[in-house]
Amino acid sequence: MTNRLPSKLVSLRKYFNYSQAEIAERLNITINEYMSWENGSAICSIYQMKALCEIFHVSIDEMLDNTKTVTVTSEPEHVADISPLDDQDKTVDLSAQIFPVGTNNSQASLYQQEDEIAKTKEITNTAFVPSNTGAAPKVLSTYEYDDASRPRKQAQPQPRQDYVENNDGGTGPSKMGIVAVAVVAITACVVIGLVLMVVFGKKENVKNEVSDVNRLAVGNSYSVYVERGGSLKTNGNVETSGFSSITQVSAFESKLIGLKEDGTVVANDSSAVSDWKGITYIAAGRYHVAGLKSDGTVVCTGSSAACAVDTWTGIKAVYAGDDVTVGLTKDGRIKMSPASTIEDLESGVTSVCVGNDVMILGKTNGSAKAYRLSTVTQFDLTSWNNVKSVAAGDGLLAAILSDNTVVVYGDDEAIKEAVKEWQDIRYIDINGNTLVGVNGSGRTVGVGTNHGQYIEEAPVEPTKEPEEEKKQLEKVSNITFSETTANIVIRWDAVENAEYYELSINTSPETHISNIGSNSTSIPAGNLENNKMYTVTVIAHSIDYDNSDPSSVFYEYKAATVQLASVTSIVAKGEEGTWLIAWSAVDHADYYLVSYDGYEGVRTNTADIKLDLTEYNPPNGSVHNIAITACSDQDRYLDSEPTRETLTYEFEAKKYLVSLSFTATDGSVIDSINTLNMPLEPGTYKLSSYVPEGYVLTDASTDEFTVNSDLTMQVLVSPKKKEQSQPKDGDN
Repeated sequence: MTNRLPSKLVSLRKYFNYSQAEIAERLNITINEYMSWENGSAICSIYQMKALCEIFHVSIDEMLDNTKTVTVTSEPEHVADISPLDDQDKTVDLSAQIFPVGTNNSQASLYQQEDEIAKTKEITNTAFVPSNTGAAPKVLSTYEYDDASRPRKQAQPQPRQDYVENNDGGTGPSKMGIVAVAVVAITACVVIGLVLMVVFGKKENVKNEVSDVNRLAVGNSYSVYVERGGSLKTNGNVETSGFSSITQVSAFESKLIGLKEDGTVVANDSSAVSDWKGITYIAAGRYHVAGLKSDGTVVCTGSSAACAVDTWTGIKAVYAGDDVTVGLTKDGRIKMSPASTIEDLESGVTSVCVGNDVMILGKTNGSAKAYRLSTVTQFDLTSWNNVKSVAAGDGLLAAILSDNTVVVYGDDEAIKEAVKEWQDIRYIDINGNTLVGVNGSGRTVGVGTNHGQYIEEAPVEPTKEPEEEKKQLEKVSNITFSETTANIVIRWDAVENAEYYELSINTSPETHISNIGSNSTSIPAGNLENNKMYTVTVIAHSIDYDNSDPSSVFYEYKAATVQLASVTSIVAKGEEGTWLIAWSAVDHADYYLVSYDGYEGVRTNTADIKLDLTEYNPPNGSVHNIAITACSDQDRYLDSEPTRETLTYEFEAKKYLVSLSFTATDGSVIDSINTLNMPLEPGTYKLSSYVPEGYVLTDASTDEFTVNSDLTMQVLVSPKKKEQSQPKDGDN
């Protein structure tokens, strides 16, 4: 059953001539909170309901029971002019004032009642006691007018009461009756209040409906239109699983978001919107998503630059673009994140659209203004008049005029000429240089580069005779598949007279693409599992022919694989104990395996490696076999063939300073040399190799010495004996 409480609140408030702000002030709440009670998006507490009943002088039962009408027996406290009450009936029935929202006849009736109310100059409202009491009638309220024809309150109205005869013969309210009524009223308030809280949920809950807001969204390869019944009409390739009960859509390139009836938001990507509640307006940007809450504040997720909106209040619409968020305030001004000088330049704004570095504003006077955001320069739109709504893309601007025709600003003359033929256009949106519109009958039209956002106009066919029956299109045939590492391309033979095709695959969730304008399409490889069998179904469609029967085939998906390229440009640089080897990086390689002289490969995630050779201790100048293989962590890529090369391990060895001082044991002076200074590499050497000519080591057992640091040695030598210096036979 429809909840009649909101309409009762509206009628009672108007009957007593209160503003929403005055009621909110009396209840010590915000005006937004009270407005949410009247629009049905929230429900008051039990104690607030009791206070409302006291203000309007009605029972809780009348307020909360949808089967009952509301009656009051008290004069309006706050009314300026009200129709005189019939002397025979002082109870006013407000049921005639409870109308469905948006009904013109109801509004007209209400205005007519208010006109009648304005005729009175004096009001006296009397409540009669039961005839058996013999008491005089009790005056509840009396109003008199001053010179300004405004009422002056003379007595406070009293709530309706049951009167009984007192012990002294007088009349007064029955104490038992008051207690009984109070108990019943409080009990009813508690029970019904709890029921309403369960039925209507938390205060954040809202009930959105399909309106003229965000009905059409155009992405880089699709368009989505919310039909009046709430279903989605799509063109091109877009994932809409989970998009049920949608009332608004918004897109930016591949991103699509939808606003549900219950105020929650869904997205076709990883945007963090699943926990949003109480949303009434949505906007999708390149790197972020924004939502308007019922209290006029804005929530945002994604880019921190575009999401500095925490302090915004009083917002009635929100828009998003390339790293920018725009809020339209209730007084016709705009707020921007990041902040811009444009905020201070504009007022009287009715609608906004943000594209790539472009923002266009519709104004209350029917004009439009547009800015290049990066430079805050304006476009010349002075020729546009009677603008209803606006759209922006990559320098392409468009607007719907009051006669439902479309005007365009941009460099593409073909687009300007094409839209001159458009008639009865209700909604438009732009992606890049693609302009899409929906006319009054719900048909999608488009102009500009088409990546599936709209169906190309088919040649006009001769009008068929009325008696001619529709023929059925032939079934789709020869469905084939080809795989790349990123996509599966599906093709089929074109069907004669078919205008578009519909394809579905029993993935989880189901893959469904409608309005395919050609006889092929593609889907992301990530939607399918490797080595799994699927059923692929294609149906041909046409306006003038019945749809074809479904054509289904089985398809086993085998993920396409590509072998990585081999490593090239290997270079090496040796150091003592280590060997640095580098090469050119291979596309799509996640890591490399490097093998040294046939040993197991060592993994490195970069295109170089420093091998530790201390375990092998290869000599300087030795030759070794190196093999390098490029590898990937992804199944779609196979390891490369290993690149094998023979490299020389060379390094500059460290040398130490060795100082040898020679002393003759016979005290003779060594003429040739007394001290020898020389650099030597680490190793073992013979002193005898350095003894001056004519001398020998005094102690032959000390002939060898080892160099592993700088070294100074004192060497004793003795003159050679004559027989030692005699030339051998055969010597010259």
